[in-house]
Amino acid sequence: MAGIYAAMAKKQKARRQHLADQPLSEISGVIYPGGLGGSGGGTSGTWNLSVTLNPWRVAGGQLKHTKINLAKDSLPQNDFQKLMDSMSSYQVIRVSARYSEFCPEWDTPQGDIDSVIENKFKDPELCRHAKELKRPFILMDPFFGKMTLVRTVNWLKCKRRSGWFSSYEVCVSRNGEDYDSSRAKDIVISLESRMSQVRKAVKESLYQTYSDEWKSLGPLSAEQFTQRIKLYSIAVDQDGSSSCWFRDGGLFLGHDVEVKIDQNGVIEGADIVG
Repeated sequence: MAGIYAAMAKKQKARRQHLADQPLSEISGVIYPGGLGGSGGGTSGTWNLSVTLNPWRVAGGQLKHTKINLAKDSLPQNDFQKLMDSMSSYQVIRVSARYSEFCPEWDTPQGDIDSVIENKFKDPELCRHAKELKRPFILMDPFFGKMTLVRTVNWLKCKRRSGWFSSYEVCVSRNGEDYDSSRAKDIVISLESRMSQVRKAVKESLYQTYSDEWKSLGPLSAEQFTQRIKLYSIAVDQDGSSSCWFRDGGLFLGHDVEVKIDQNGVIEGADIVG
């Protein structure tokens, strides 16, 4: 873990040094869904704002249909909160920033915000693209059928039957604009065929916890416990890991149950979440 933190610190240092040498430019763009966030607090007491734009442009330049990640670091909490409150997904903003399309050790353009010039910029072309981003994006997959893109998390979602009168949701994570349909298909088919093992993992991980600590529905046998949970989603991540999500049927007062499966298909156990 220490090695991971050290590598990230080195990467961030290289980014800051590279951007410090760039001139200030005026950048405008659409805040991409899910592209607004922050981190901080702790001992420093300051916060870091992050904004992802797509599409975007430098003043007077052509529109770029790639993501640029902008940051404004070391903000007092009040200033950070004001900026967060003034922005939202699909909003068109205009900022002064030092940026680079080829930042060392980063795969996407990066920039450091000097100031926010306008948080509701009326650029006709960018506003049109913001409206287009709000429209549902649907594709037809040879195996999954109709899939709808959830832009905020970059997942493709669809419904899949699990019986005559029941279905569950499949969520497949995209890597940029791509997703591995074949691998997702194999993972889903495998999990469907092994669902008894997945449900067994829930029983082995959580039945005793229910009996000792929750007892929301009174005493239940292990079989009654397992029958309460209902699969509602299988999520497939970019790295080939996956998870099965279950409604708890009242066992844990409405909390979901997640079963994690690693890249090799090994069931890692179940947890109460939410």
